[in-house]
Amino acid sequence: MTTRFRTMTLLLIVVLALAACQAPAAAPAEPAAAPNAEAVVQALADALNAGDVDAAMALMSDNPSFTTDETITGVDAVRGLYEELVAGDFRIQPNVQSVEGDTIKSKTLTWGAGMPPAVEPLEADEVYIVQDGKISSISWTPTEESAKKLAAFMTGMEAEATVQALADALNAGDVDAAVALIADNAIFDMADGEPLNGADQFRELFDYLVAGHFRIEATPKNTDGGTVTTDTKTWGDGIPGGGPNIATEVYVVEGGKITSITWTPTEETMANMEAAAEQPATPEPVKVAVNGVEDIVGVWEGGDMGALQFNADGT
Repeated sequence: MTTRFRTMTLLLIVVLALAACQAPAAAPAEPAAAPNAEAVVQALADALNAGDVDAAMALMSDNPSFTTDETITGVDAVRGLYEELVAGDFRIQPNVQSVEGDTIKSKTLTWGAGMPPAVEPLEADEVYIVQDGKISSISWTPTEESAKKLAAFMTGMEAEATVQALADALNAGDVDAAVALIADNAIFDMADGEPLNGADQFRELFDYLVAGHFRIEATPKNTDGGTVTTDTKTWGDGIPGGGPNIATEVYVVEGGKITSITWTPTEETMANMEAAAEQPATPEPVKVAVNGVEDIVGVWEGGDMGALQFNADGT
């Protein structure tokens, strides 16, 4: 073997040995997997249920949208919505029905946020769009049954507001404002008299009540759509002892107008009214024009003081 050949062989062995000692090349890094879309939806529910608006917003995209009967867009608008929900003790339970790409469909139940027991839980069909682990849009559509419950609830709230507006107007002595809340063909059915019919007769009643320093408190105890049942107390000059008269009232409200009022007093109030009606009316005092001393001199009789003698000398 020549010297040149031996040298080349040694160099080759050294190169191969060095190559064998080097660490193997690292495999290309795989991109981090985006969070599971269904898990993101559940994380949003968990954050809202915990009242953590910041955690909820961390799951939203830079320009999220939320659609119910209208659409709100943007971080500030969605944050404002979440803050309102959390303040109303809102709770949500998503039940994912399907996942197709970035689209998650859920049958979702919600409680709180001012909903009465008769309405909650509301059930809705929700659609979430989740991209790169962030929610870019949510749409919320109540089921048919929940939509009916919600509509009845809203109608009831409006009816209660109308009843309260009538009480406020009467307590303020504003007959015009009170009559504006009465339908043209409205009926007022009272236990102690003939029903009133029409806005004109209501105006006469309201004029009489306001002139007698009438006051009313009508507290709703049951509301079914546009029908509001109240526990009602009234005070005024024409009420035995000044009041209160206590009654159950039923108001029917349609289109922001009261179409009927039924006033049913308690047994005690009815007894007080009947007793007052049996009392003899207090006679009007006799008024006599006096032009001089001669008109006073003489004997005056009447009242609890008996006969009174008036003399010309003032005795």
